Amino acid sequence: MSEHPNEAPRHRWFQFQLRTLLVVLGLVSVILAYRANWIRQRRAAAVGWKITDFEPLHPHAPARAPGLLWLLGERGYGALYRESSKPLTNEEETQLAKAELLFPEALVVWEVFPEH
Repeated sequence: MSEHPNEAPRHRWFQFQLRTLLVVLGLVSVILAYRANWIRQRRAAAVGWKITDFEPLHPHAPARAPGLLWLLGERGYGALYRESSKPLTNEEETQLAKAELLFPEALVVWEVFPEH
């Protein structure tokens, strides 16, 4: 025991309850599931776009994935580009807005070249 009987017992710094561990693991798994879903949505939305890996303003610096997505293996996109010969439809405007939300690190451009 202790040499001094009136001395308070020392607390261990890494002592926690099983409930605390389960709550922390639950929060971490929810965050990882959200990030994995974001990656899945990004990869599905990138189909049909011309993609560059480098930022347009800094051509020698590769773009980094937003947040901590790079920890899960997601690459960054510098720019997403698409061309059209007709004005954008409502569905295409929705795709453009979705791409801007899913790729905050990228320059998203949908150019319309009218036919002559």
